[in-house]
Amino acid sequence: MGAGKGKLSIVAFDLARTGGTRVLVEIADGLIARGHEVTFVIPAGAARGFATAAPVLEVGPGWLARLSRGKNLASLPFLARQWANADAVLATYYPTALAVWWRTRFSPGRRGYYFIQGYEPWFAEGKLAPVKGWVARATYRLPLRCLVNSRWLGDLAVPGGPAGYDLVTPGVDTAVFHPTRSDRAEPPLMIGAIARRGWVKGFDTLVDALALLWSRRQDFRVLLAMPEPIPFSLAAPCDLVRPQSDAEMCAFYHRLSVFAFSSRAEGFGLPPLEAMACGVPVITTDCGGVREFAAPGGNSLVVPPGDPAALAEGLDQLLSNQEMRRQFAAAGLETARQFTWGRTVDAAERALFGESGRAP
Repeated sequence: MGAGKGKLSIVAFDLARTGGTRVLVEIADGLIARGHEVTFVIPAGAARGFATAAPVLEVGPGWLARLSRGKNLASLPFLARQWANADAVLATYYPTALAVWWRTRFSPGRRGYYFIQGYEPWFAEGKLAPVKGWVARATYRLPLRCLVNSRWLGDLAVPGGPAGYDLVTPGVDTAVFHPTRSDRAEPPLMIGAIARRGWVKGFDTLVDALALLWSRRQDFRVLLAMPEPIPFSLAAPCDLVRPQSDAEMCAFYHRLSVFAFSSRAEGFGLPPLEAMACGVPVITTDCGGVREFAAPGGNSLVVPPGDPAALAEGLDQLLSNQEMRRQFAAAGLETARQFTWGRTVDAAERALFGESGRAP
C-alpha cells in the first residue's frame, strides 16, 4: 500500500444480495484497488451475498440486531473498539450511525461518515415504527459527514441541503449488463419487475396495475424476479425466477420487452438503470432517486408513485408502441454507460479521503 493512503471501516448489517450492499462492495473493492485499506464490520452469522476483496470482521452475537431495537446501548463502546486503527469509519444504516458517532466523538483524528442510501424513517415497521423513525431522523443530524446516492435523498434527509452532503451515485458494470438484441417484439410481450416486500417497494401498485392492464389486453406475460416468497394473485400468466448472480440477473432482463419499477420511494433505484444497460425500455414511478438518470419521455416513461391506473396506462402505451420501446432502449443504453463504478469510487474517494485520495 502506498504511503499516505487511507484506512476505512464500513459498518453494515450484512452483505446480503441487495442494491445497497452492491454499492458498498464496489466502493470497498475499488478503494482497495487504489491502495486503500478497507474492512467490513458485520454481525456474526449475517448474510453474505457478495464476495469482496475486503476483510470481513464479524462481531456478535446479535449486538447490531439488539441495537436496532433500541436495546443494549452498551454495545456501542464494544463496537467502537473494532475499528481502533481506522482513519475513517462509514455508517450505512441508522443504528450503525450511533456507533460511528460514539467512536469518532471520543477519538480525535478519526473521521465519521454516514452513507445514506434510502430514507430510513419510511422503512420502519412494527409497533416501534414511530420510535425507530424518530431515531433515524435524529441520526441525520449527528456530526457525521453524509454521503448520499441521489440529490433527492440528500435534500430530503440531510440538514443544510447540498452543502451538507457528498453525492456518490451507483454504477453499472456494462461488461456484464449489456444488450443481446435490439427489441423483444415477438409474442408474447414480457413485462418484468422485481418483487420485494414493504410498502415503500410498491409491489402492490404493480399487482394492481397488471390487473388493470390484463382487463384491457391479454397479449403479455409477466416475469418476476422474487428474492423471497411474497403472496400475490395475478390473472395474467406469470413466471417467477430467483437470480443468484449478476449473470442470472442479466439473463432475467434479457427476457423482457419492458421493465417496470413501481417503488414509492428509492434513494437511487439501481434496477431500472441495470435494465437500461441491458437495452430494455423502462417505465418507472417518480420515486425520488431515479431522477438522477430517468428522463421522462427521453429514456423512460415516468409515472406518479402509488398510482396503479397511471402505471397500467404507461405499460399499455409502451406495449403498443414498438418504436417508443426502441427509442427508450437506445437512449437508456447511453444513459447507463455514463454511470460507471469507476465514477462511483472516484466520488467516494474524494468524500472519504479528500481530492488527493490520501488520508488527511
